[in-house]
Amino acid sequence: MIEKFNFYDVYGYFLPGFALLALIWAPFGIITHQWPSLALASAVAAIILAYIVGHLIQIIAHHALPSTAKDPSQNERYPSDLFLDDEDKTFSVGFKQSLAAVILKAFT
Repeated sequence: MIEKFNFYDVYGYFLPGFALLALIWAPFGIITHQWPSLALASAVAAIILAYIVGHLIQIIAHHALPSTAKDPSQNERYPSDLFLDDEDKTFSVGFKQSLAAVILKAFT
């Protein structure tokens, strides 16, 4: 049950779901010249279907492209935390210090 409908529901679920459904339907519409009905009932059904498909896309994306990775201690962390950590040797200490200075200057 949705507690509160907000803009994320539109931008995160409905629009991606609508875009996928439109991409799937477009070739059939172009070839057969039959487009979805403009009746209110079919429009409401398409909106609901797009919203549900958007949720499915989010579920798949969450598992296929996770936003966190495991560090050597097997803790879930964001990649920026991993790369800028003192133990990580991907970037030099000088680069990390200059980046920290730029961030402090931008946010103070």
